[in-house]
Amino acid sequence: MQACTGGIQDVECHGTVAGADAAAQLAAQLAAQLTVPMHYVALATDYDGTIARHGEVDEPTLAALDRLRGASRKLVLVTGRELDDLIRVSLA
Repeated sequence: MQACTGGIQDVECHGTVAGADAAAQLAAQLAAQLTVPMHYVALATDYDGTIARHGEVDEPTLAALDRLRGASRKLVLVTGRELDDLIRVSLA
């Protein structure tokens, strides 16, 4: 994934950064441009190749997701996997 800069209307991308890092970088840059504080109640993210590699979520990501849950936020998985397959992978 590319590293992106710019505003909501004008995003410029360059270089390469891991998927979650690029998304976090762009979100932080856009948030810095907002004049009204926002309260996020959910995180929507892809599963394969973003929070999971080869069907496994690493410990730092699991810790971050636990902090998200501890803050009463929701996690929305955006995936092409069928539900049965996603449940199987999550229980492995």
